[in-house]
Amino acid sequence: MTIRCMLKAMNCRFAALLLAFAMALSPQKPDYPRGMHGGGNQLIDMGLLEAARVEGTVTDSSGYSIPRARIQLQLQGSGEIVREMEADDKGYFRLPRLRRGTYWLGISAPGMNLNFWDLRIGPWNEDA
Repeated sequence: MTIRCMLKAMNCRFAALLLAFAMALSPQKPDYPRGMHGGGNQLIDMGLLEAARVEGTVTDSSGYSIPRARIQLQLQGSGEIVREMEADDKGYFRLPRLRRGTYWLGISAPGMNLNFWDLRIGPWNEDA
């Protein structure tokens, strides 16, 4: 974070302290999942995903399916892994009956980094 200030140095320090204090008190969503396990050493943020249901096939950048990839679902803000499973032999997975909420969806495989999405499930998905 960069703070620009054209005021006297003393006033700028006070403004920076006030801003830092306000940020510490305000609830903030973590930027990435905590406690998920990946096959590599990096977390790759894949962005926002709004979905009514979650299913798919895990593939590499060449389009080849990745059998037995690890799928993890974490409730944002709690650090709790609410679902953990493996894709099938063809890389297919399905996460049925998700309650509405905000999750981290993480997908990884041995030797591959953890790819994660900021997943938003709406009320339309409770019976899926």
